[in-house]
Amino acid sequence: EIDMVMKQVDGVVVRKSIVVRPADIDLLWEAEGYTPAFYRGKTLHTEGGAVRVIAMPQMTDKNGRKISPSNLIYKWWQDDEFSRDDSGFGKNVFNFQKRRALLYFSEIKVEASSIDESSVGEKSLVLSSKPPSLVLYENNPLYGLLSNTALESVNLVGSEITIEMVPFFASVSKRMDGRLRFSWEINDSPTGDAVPAITLRKPESGAGISNIRAGVSHQDYWEQSVEKNISITFGETR
Repeated sequence: EIDMVMKQVDGVVVRKSIVVRPADIDLLWEAEGYTPAFYRGKTLHTEGGAVRVIAMPQMTDKNGRKISPSNLIYKWWQDDEFSRDDSGFGKNVFNFQKRRALLYFSEIKVEASSIDESSVGEKSLVLSSKPPSLVLYENNPLYGLLSNTALESVNLVGSEITIEMVPFFASVSKRMDGRLRFSWEINDSPTGDAVPAITLRKPESGAGISNIRAGVSHQDYWEQSVEKNISITFGETR
Protein backbone atom coordinates (compact mmCIF):
# COMPACT_ATOMS: atom_id res chain seq x y z
CA GLU A 1 0.00 0.00 0.00
CA ILE A 2 1.33 3.44 -0.97
CA ASP A 3 0.18 6.57 0.89
CA MET A 4 0.47 9.96 -0.79
CA VAL A 5 0.10 13.28 0.99
CA MET A 6 -0.24 16.55 -0.94
CA LYS A 7 -0.47 20.02 0.57
CA GLN A 8 -2.12 22.65 -1.61
CA VAL A 9 -1.13 26.32 -1.68
CA ASP A 10 -4.21 27.18 0.42
CA GLY A 11 -3.03 24.79 3.13
CA VAL A 12 -5.51 22.00 2.41
CA VAL A 13 -3.95 18.55 2.83
CA VAL A 14 -5.03 15.80 0.46
CA ARG A 15 -4.30 12.16 1.25
CA LYS A 16 -4.52 9.27 -1.18
CA SER A 17 -3.77 5.58 -0.71
CA ILE A 18 -3.03 3.20 -3.55
CA VAL A 19 -2.92 -0.57 -3.12
CA VAL A 20 -0.45 -2.24 -5.46
CA ARG A 21 -1.11 -5.92 -6.06
CA PRO A 22 1.74 -7.57 -7.95
CA ALA A 23 0.46 -9.87 -10.71
CA ASP A 24 2.89 -12.13 -12.51
CA ILE A 25 2.27 -14.94 -14.99
CA ASP A 26 4.70 -17.64 -16.06
CA LEU A 27 4.05 -19.26 -19.44
CA LEU A 28 5.26 -22.80 -20.07
CA TRP A 29 4.93 -24.59 -23.40
CA GLU A 30 4.99 -28.22 -24.46
CA ALA A 31 5.23 -29.32 -28.09
CA GLU A 32 3.77 -32.58 -29.34
CA GLY A 33 6.14 -34.56 -31.53
CA TYR A 34 8.12 -37.76 -31.87
CA THR A 35 11.22 -38.38 -29.80
CA PRO A 36 12.90 -41.76 -29.31
CA ALA A 37 13.06 -43.44 -25.92
CA PHE A 38 16.69 -42.42 -25.33
CA TYR A 39 16.01 -38.69 -25.82
CA ARG A 40 16.06 -36.63 -22.63
CA GLY A 41 15.69 -33.09 -23.98
CA LYS A 42 12.71 -30.87 -24.73
CA THR A 43 10.52 -31.61 -27.73
CA LEU A 44 10.88 -28.67 -30.12
CA HIS A 45 8.04 -26.94 -31.94
CA THR A 46 7.86 -27.91 -35.62
CA GLU A 47 5.95 -26.29 -38.47
CA GLY A 48 2.30 -27.37 -38.27
CA GLY A 49 2.81 -29.18 -34.98
CA ALA A 50 0.56 -28.88 -31.94
CA VAL A 51 1.67 -26.90 -28.87
CA ARG A 52 0.22 -26.69 -25.38
CA VAL A 53 0.78 -23.41 -23.49
CA ILE A 54 0.14 -23.35 -19.73
CA ALA A 55 -0.37 -20.14 -17.74
CA MET A 56 0.86 -20.22 -14.14
CA PRO A 57 -0.22 -16.93 -12.50
CA GLN A 58 0.85 -15.60 -9.12
CA MET A 59 -1.89 -13.16 -8.13
CA THR A 60 -3.53 -11.91 -4.93
CA ASP A 61 -6.98 -10.54 -4.14
CA LYS A 62 -7.75 -7.16 -2.54
CA ASN A 63 -7.11 -8.68 0.88
CA GLY A 64 -3.66 -9.89 -0.10
CA ARG A 65 -4.61 -13.55 -0.30
CA LYS A 66 -3.25 -15.70 -3.11
CA ILE A 67 -5.81 -16.54 -5.79
CA SER A 68 -5.91 -20.10 -7.08
CA PRO A 69 -5.20 -20.28 -10.86
CA SER A 70 -8.46 -22.22 -11.24
CA ASN A 71 -10.40 -19.23 -9.89
CA LEU A 72 -9.19 -16.74 -12.50
CA ILE A 73 -10.65 -15.68 -15.84
CA TYR A 74 -8.34 -16.15 -18.82
CA LYS A 75 -8.32 -14.49 -22.22
CA TRP A 76 -6.06 -15.94 -24.92
CA TRP A 77 -4.76 -14.47 -28.20
CA GLN A 78 -2.75 -16.07 -30.99
CA ASP A 79 -1.07 -13.61 -33.34
CA ASP A 80 -3.43 -10.83 -32.16
CA GLU A 81 -6.49 -12.99 -32.85
CA PHE A 82 -8.70 -13.50 -29.80
CA SER A 83 -9.56 -17.15 -29.13
CA ARG A 84 -13.04 -17.19 -27.63
CA ASP A 85 -13.28 -20.98 -27.36
CA ASP A 86 -10.06 -21.24 -25.34
CA SER A 87 -10.87 -18.31 -23.04
CA GLY A 88 -12.98 -18.32 -19.90
CA PHE A 89 -13.10 -19.16 -16.22
CA GLY A 90 -10.29 -21.48 -15.10
CA LYS A 91 -8.98 -21.99 -18.66
CA ASN A 92 -5.26 -21.62 -18.03
CA VAL A 93 -4.27 -24.05 -20.83
CA PHE A 94 -4.17 -23.04 -24.51
CA ASN A 95 -3.80 -25.65 -27.28
CA PHE A 96 -2.97 -24.50 -30.78
CA GLN A 97 -1.40 -25.33 -34.10
CA LYS A 98 0.37 -22.76 -36.26
CA ARG A 99 -2.17 -21.49 -38.73
CA ARG A 100 -0.23 -19.15 -41.02
CA ALA A 101 1.71 -20.64 -43.90
CA LEU A 102 5.25 -19.33 -44.39
CA LEU A 103 5.25 -17.67 -40.96
CA TYR A 104 7.72 -19.46 -38.74
CA PHE A 105 6.69 -18.01 -35.41
CA SER A 106 3.53 -17.45 -33.39
CA GLU A 107 2.88 -14.95 -30.61
CA ILE A 108 0.72 -16.20 -27.75
CA LYS A 109 -0.72 -13.75 -25.23
CA VAL A 110 -2.81 -14.35 -22.12
CA GLU A 111 -4.60 -12.04 -19.72
CA ALA A 112 -5.64 -13.37 -16.32
CA SER A 113 -7.96 -11.50 -13.98
CA SER A 114 -9.87 -12.06 -10.76
CA ILE A 115 -13.65 -12.21 -10.93
CA ASP A 116 -13.99 -8.68 -9.53
CA GLU A 117 -11.10 -7.49 -11.77
CA SER A 118 -9.24 -6.15 -8.77
CA SER A 119 -6.19 -8.09 -9.90
CA VAL A 120 -5.17 -8.30 -13.57
CA GLY A 121 -2.02 -9.68 -15.19
CA GLU A 122 -0.78 -10.17 -18.75
CA LYS A 123 2.02 -12.13 -20.40
CA SER A 124 3.06 -13.08 -23.91
CA LEU A 125 5.64 -15.27 -25.59
CA VAL A 126 6.85 -15.86 -29.14
CA LEU A 127 7.23 -19.46 -30.29
CA SER A 128 9.48 -20.10 -33.26
CA SER A 129 9.21 -23.28 -35.29
CA LYS A 130 11.50 -25.30 -37.52
CA PRO A 131 11.44 -28.48 -39.60
CA PRO A 132 11.98 -31.81 -37.83
CA SER A 133 15.56 -32.91 -37.31
CA LEU A 134 16.49 -36.04 -39.24
CA VAL A 135 19.31 -38.00 -37.60
CA LEU A 136 20.95 -41.18 -38.95
CA TYR A 137 22.30 -43.93 -36.71
CA GLU A 138 23.88 -47.31 -37.26
CA ASN A 139 21.69 -50.26 -36.29
CA ASN A 140 24.24 -52.83 -35.18
CA PRO A 141 23.14 -56.50 -35.29
CA LEU A 142 24.80 -57.10 -31.91
CA TYR A 143 24.25 -53.86 -29.98
CA GLY A 144 21.13 -52.49 -31.65
CA LEU A 145 20.66 -48.80 -32.47
CA LEU A 146 23.89 -46.92 -31.69
CA SER A 147 22.13 -43.75 -30.59
CA ASN A 148 25.22 -42.29 -28.94
CA THR A 149 26.76 -41.44 -32.32
CA ALA A 150 24.96 -39.67 -35.17
CA LEU A 151 26.32 -40.58 -38.60
CA GLU A 152 27.81 -37.81 -40.73
CA SER A 153 29.99 -40.09 -42.86
CA VAL A 154 30.72 -43.80 -42.87
CA ASN A 155 33.91 -45.75 -43.54
CA LEU A 156 32.57 -49.22 -44.29
CA VAL A 157 35.08 -51.61 -42.74
CA GLY A 158 32.89 -54.70 -42.52
CA SER A 159 30.84 -56.31 -45.27
CA GLU A 160 27.65 -54.31 -44.61
CA ILE A 161 26.01 -51.67 -42.46
CA THR A 162 22.39 -50.91 -41.59
CA ILE A 163 21.55 -47.22 -41.35
CA GLU A 164 18.37 -46.07 -39.65
CA MET A 165 16.72 -42.64 -39.75
CA VAL A 166 15.08 -41.04 -36.71
CA PRO A 167 12.82 -38.01 -37.43
CA PHE A 168 13.05 -36.00 -34.21
CA PHE A 169 9.99 -33.77 -33.45
CA ALA A 170 7.81 -34.90 -36.38
CA SER A 171 4.09 -34.61 -35.60
CA VAL A 172 3.54 -38.27 -34.79
CA SER A 173 3.59 -40.30 -31.58
CA LYS A 174 5.51 -43.25 -33.06
CA ARG A 175 8.10 -43.52 -35.81
CA MET A 176 6.17 -46.09 -37.83
CA ASP A 177 3.11 -43.83 -38.09
CA GLY A 178 1.57 -44.35 -41.54
CA ARG A 179 1.56 -40.60 -42.21
CA LEU A 180 5.35 -40.55 -42.48
CA ARG A 181 6.89 -41.21 -45.89
CA PHE A 182 10.48 -42.49 -45.91
CA SER A 183 12.80 -42.52 -48.90
CA TRP A 184 16.42 -43.36 -49.73
CA GLU A 185 18.71 -42.44 -52.62
CA ILE A 186 22.18 -43.70 -53.51
CA ASN A 187 24.12 -41.38 -55.80
CA ASP A 188 20.87 -39.57 -56.71
CA SER A 189 19.09 -42.81 -57.67
CA PRO A 190 16.02 -43.77 -55.58
CA THR A 191 16.30 -47.22 -54.01
CA GLY A 192 12.54 -47.72 -53.69
CA ASP A 193 12.90 -48.50 -49.97
CA ALA A 194 10.02 -46.70 -48.22
CA VAL A 195 11.21 -47.74 -44.76
CA PRO A 196 13.25 -45.98 -42.05
CA ALA A 197 16.23 -48.36 -42.35
CA ILE A 198 18.44 -49.52 -45.20
CA THR A 199 21.25 -52.08 -45.36
CA LEU A 200 24.26 -51.23 -47.52
CA ARG A 201 26.74 -53.91 -48.61
CA LYS A 202 30.32 -53.55 -49.75
CA PRO A 203 30.97 -54.56 -53.38
CA GLU A 204 33.02 -57.70 -53.86
CA SER A 205 35.71 -55.68 -55.61
CA GLY A 206 36.64 -52.08 -56.16
CA ALA A 207 36.60 -49.02 -53.96
CA GLY A 208 34.86 -45.69 -53.93
CA ILE A 209 32.54 -43.25 -52.23
CA SER A 210 28.76 -43.26 -52.45
CA ASN A 211 26.45 -40.43 -51.46
CA ILE A 212 23.44 -41.45 -49.40
CA ARG A 213 20.35 -39.27 -49.11
CA ALA A 214 17.68 -40.08 -46.54
CA GLY A 215 14.34 -38.27 -46.58
CA VAL A 216 11.14 -38.20 -44.59
CA SER A 217 7.93 -36.24 -45.14
CA HIS A 218 4.58 -35.94 -43.38
CA GLN A 219 1.45 -36.45 -45.46
CA ASP A 220 -0.47 -33.81 -43.47
CA TYR A 221 2.22 -31.12 -43.10
CA TRP A 222 4.38 -30.33 -46.12
CA GLU A 223 6.52 -28.07 -43.90
CA GLN A 224 7.82 -31.16 -42.08
CA SER A 225 9.75 -32.57 -45.06
CA VAL A 226 13.44 -32.97 -44.26
CA GLU A 227 16.49 -34.67 -45.77
CA LYS A 228 19.90 -35.80 -44.57
CA ASN A 229 22.98 -36.51 -46.72
CA ILE A 230 26.00 -38.59 -45.76
CA SER A 231 28.84 -40.26 -47.65
CA ILE A 232 29.95 -43.87 -47.35
CA THR A 233 33.47 -44.99 -48.23
CA PHE A 234 34.21 -48.60 -49.13
CA GLY A 235 37.50 -50.21 -49.98
CA GLU A 236 40.79 -48.35 -50.06
CA THR A 237 40.45 -45.04 -51.91
CA ARG A 238 43.33 -42.83 -52.92
